[in-house]
Amino acid sequence: MGCTGLTAAAAAASPAPYKRGLGEDAWFITPDAAGVFDGVGGRAAQGVDAGEYARALAAATAAGVRARGPAAVVAALVDAVRGVRVLGSSTAVVVGLDGGAGRLVGANLGDSGLRVIRGGAVVYRSTEQQYSFNFPAQVSAADRGALRAAEALSCVVEEGDWVVLATDGLLDNMWEAELLGMVKAAGGGATPGALAEAVRARAVELSELADYQSPFAWGAALARVPYPNKGKPDDVTVVFCRVRLRQP
Repeated sequence: MGCTGLTAAAAAASPAPYKRGLGEDAWFITPDAAGVFDGVGGRAAQGVDAGEYARALAAATAAGVRARGPAAVVAALVDAVRGVRVLGSSTAVVVGLDGGAGRLVGANLGDSGLRVIRGGAVVYRSTEQQYSFNFPAQVSAADRGALRAAEALSCVVEEGDWVVLATDGLLDNMWEAELLGMVKAAGGGATPGALAEAVRARAVELSELADYQSPFAWGAALARVPYPNKGKPDDVTVVFCRVRLRQP
């Protein structure tokens, strides 16, 4: 009888072409846990670097997971939010594996997201949380209590499942059907690193398309918000993790 683990994981990330430096996304990977964070750039004109806040949250959450274990990933995020003193705000989605139970646990706040892919289908997904269109729920140094509204994530995983975490730079540009098609085309021997990089590159390509009904353009139309029928240039971060059974 084995226990389940996220035995392989990799990230791929790139800033939006119009941003300087590292952009505003951040991520972490530790044994059996991962997270992505998207700093919300609304206060950039005031000199606040939301990317710095997101990176600080990612680093502090990872440190908490290393100290307490992957099943405590939500507690690690809560402690990180309480402890980080950098100005800014960010979305967050974090997951960790309770290996004995074979259950993925975590939390999601905002419009980054989680997908669990099995047999060519999404068997579990997080729910986007927005105050209004393109205004995601977020935690900040000034509003640490916002995390209480985060969506609790819980899903039993199986051998071979793909666990995918991504910021809205991916989700606003790539339809889920295309993501599934890329995973299927890569085959069972695909590595997390190769898939993460391929999906990141494709998301960037889609973000630059004109005359393309991106998920963001579709959402804008539903919300009656003016936006051309095209992609949405943004920071893109994606993490792929593969579930494997371990022998005790």
